[in-house]
Amino acid sequence: MPRTNNLSVFLMKTPNRELVDDYVVDGCAKFLLSKGHFYYKLTLDNIRPIWIDSFFGDELNEAQKKSFSTKTVSAIYLIEVMVSPNNKRIFALSFGYGRFLLKKEYIEEEFGINTSKHALDSSQVKSVDTLTYDTSIKHKLIQSVSEIDQMDFSLNSDSDILKGVKGRARMDGLGDLIRGRMIGGRSSVNMSAKVDISNIDAYLKQLYDIYKADDGQGVVYTSNIVTIDDENIKEKVDDYLIEQIKNKSLNGIAVDLPLNCGLTEGISRFIVKDRKIDAFGADVLLLYDDIDALKNDYLEC
Repeated sequence: MPRTNNLSVFLMKTPNRELVDDYVVDGCAKFLLSKGHFYYKLTLDNIRPIWIDSFFGDELNEAQKKSFSTKTVSAIYLIEVMVSPNNKRIFALSFGYGRFLLKKEYIEEEFGINTSKHALDSSQVKSVDTLTYDTSIKHKLIQSVSEIDQMDFSLNSDSDILKGVKGRARMDGLGDLIRGRMIGGRSSVNMSAKVDISNIDAYLKQLYDIYKADDGQGVVYTSNIVTIDDENIKEKVDDYLIEQIKNKSLNGIAVDLPLNCGLTEGISRFIVKDRKIDAFGADVLLLYDDIDALKNDYLEC
């Protein structure tokens, strides 16, 4: 009988590819297991807690301080699982600080949050992690003392982006390794389960089925805004924005004025770094050839 383990599970991009070393950073040692590949990295030197020196100082001699020093290990277990008759997907289980061994561009960023949303009992949500776009951007982690209904968190679909959620999985329609357990996630699914390497395939298959479920159950929340985390997509969006600006056509692009401008009605002149510009709204952006300059500049009116 498997013991309870705390598991952090990532879904990797590019289905149906062979297990390759490209998923992990350079410098990892590797074992080939009966099911999957195991990667790990040890710290080169023994590390001791900062407080040993910062608080105790010379009260402890060097020999005593060394007794608190240890090496740390980070590990990743990559395994390919048959999630449907004609489809295999690669999952990564993180141990210690193993998540930092994974290359970010290969991680399915929405796997954790979508799986958690689909699995949760909407009346037993413990916490929500949001980005709120209002007068300023706020990162908020809202926690409840006990599990409550999702509606009690009062999320606003016009300003709140749900980045993470945690609560208790519902009892109906879920696999036996998941139902009724606490589950949460963002890019990874995090939960405790009676799972080890002997039944890991079944567990990952159950998670994937929840991830792909479209039955309207769980936490149902759709934001009207979205952030882009993928650097490749960001670059494409930046290139598209600059191209549209140069062509004086902002098709499909919404440009807002800085909040310190107040009401926009009747405004026809802006000052951009002490240069007076007779322009309105998006026309100001025609001054820029580089997206980084646009991001770092300031505008007064």
